[in-house]
This record gives sequence, structure tokens and C-alpha cells, in this order.
Amino acid sequence: MPPPQPAHGTTNRWRRGCHCRPCGDAHNADLAARRRRLLDAGPLGPKGRTRLIRLIRRGTTVVDAARAVGVSAPAVYGAAEILPDFRAALDEATEAARRCDDQSRGTAKGYRWLRCPCPDCRAYHREETRRYRQT
Repeated sequence: MPPPQPAHGTTNRWRRGCHCRPCGDAHNADLAARRRRLLDAGPLGPKGRTRLIRLIRRGTTVVDAARAVGVSAPAVYGAAEILPDFRAALDEATEAARRCDDQSRGTAKGYRWLRCPCPDCRAYHREETRRYRQT
């Protein structure tokens, strides 16, 4: 006699092959919670994030601030995708440390030449990278 199936809307049911919407939602929520726990236990835990934001506000580049905390810059932006509060604080700090003027904001000049970390210049870079990969 086969073992009974777990109820719908659970991670166990998703792992056993049911990929309905409620089971997928439960699986995604479980993964998000796991990612948050891993972030909080690593170098980008609450103290690391606070230190990183403080360094960026003082004028340190995101790359150098990440290195000082013990992570890479892509790890910082990955954490910002997982933690909305951290993303807002990071955007606020990089906006305060921006290096572009109003004319070069969100352009190649702002991102590439001035190395501006503001949200608009980063958005330009993401869009440029997306277009490049499509060709």
C-alpha cells in the first residue's frame, strides 16, 4: 500500500511531484524563508548590512564596501533582491552617494565613466546588459 499523499498547498506535496499553484506557492515561500535565514547567518547579516550601508553613505563604492564586509558586489545586489527593506536602504544610500549630474543620470556616461552607483544608472546598466544578451 503506497504512503498517503501530503495535503495540497504544502512543500512536501510539491517535492513529491504535485506542481499545482498552491503547492508551488508553498515551495516558493519556503525557499524565500530559507534564503533570508542564510543571509542573516552570513556576512550580510543585520550587522553586515548596516556596516555596508554606512560605508556607502560615507562615499565608499559599492564594490569596496562589499569587499570590506567580506562579500562580492553581486552578493550585495542579490541580497537586495531578497530583502526589500535592504534594497530601499541601499537605493537611498547610493542615491546620496551619486556621482552623476542630471544630464548624465541613467546614461552610459553616468554608469561607465563616472562609475555612479545611483538606482537610475544601475537600471541603465541592467537594461543595456539585457539588450546585449538578446543579440
